[in-house]
Amino acid sequence: MNKKLEVIEFYTTWCGICKLLSPIFDDLIRENKGKEGLIIRKKDAEVSVEDADKYDVMSVPMIIFIKDGEVVERFYGAMAKSQLQELINKYYEELPQVI
Repeated sequence: MNKKLEVIEFYTTWCGICKLLSPIFDDLIRENKGKEGLIIRKKDAEVSVEDADKYDVMSVPMIIFIKDGEVVERFYGAMAKSQLQELINKYYEELPQVI
């Protein structure tokens, strides 16, 4: 089984803070592209209702870190890009790397 880290931002189109966070996530997606086992994505909580229910999204934006299928961090509200990248690095470095 491949080990992986998934980072998801749940947002809505009408949320002001979500609109501020969106370009930060776009940057993180672009800058971390190609890292094996790392998935960073954005999901509209009103469109991806099953996923929003699965992860108990109660307000947006919500950012979750899922390592090997288990939620390890959950944040509500905006975060600085540097804080998000630091958390991505932390959890990504903990994954066993394929040689």
